[in-house]
Amino acid sequence: MPSEPEDVTTSNEEAAAFAETSDGRDVTLAAVRRLEAAAGRAGTGRETDWLGQVAADLSVLERAVAAERHEASRPDSLLSMIARDYPRRFSSRIRQLREQHEDIAQTIASLRTQLQSMREPTIDVVDLRERLRWLADAVRHRWERETDLVYEAIRLDLGRADHAAQEGEI
Repeated sequence: MPSEPEDVTTSNEEAAAFAETSDGRDVTLAAVRRLEAAAGRAGTGRETDWLGQVAADLSVLERAVAAERHEASRPDSLLSMIARDYPRRFSSRIRQLREQHEDIAQTIASLRTQLQSMREPTIDVVDLRERLRWLADAVRHRWERETDLVYEAIRLDLGRADHAAQEGEI
């Protein structure tokens, strides 16, 4: 029978991991919104300035995604805790989420490289806006999948706690 301090510690660890995940998302969301705002500004006739702002905001997003990826890969991250508690149920989905994170990071790096090599006569503002929209959608899609997974794991934990309470273990 688990002692109460262990349960409180686990709960505190989970709360800290959830807070770190949430903080990382907040920073990344701000970077996504900033990039979307820059991409939506007038570009035609001022391509070089527009491209410079988009590139700067893409760099901010790149750093935010890197920090979020680093946090998510740590052994004490929320995803790692879920994988440890429910390996058979969630391991493959967590691996897919981490692969999506890697894909997003590679997409950002590729876009950054392409933006750095562009010159004014070759800048296609409409095409770049669409690619940036796809990137923002990929970030949001990954978050949605992660959120679904986290809430599914929480429901399992609550169900396990209910079962333990019925059995007189808590």
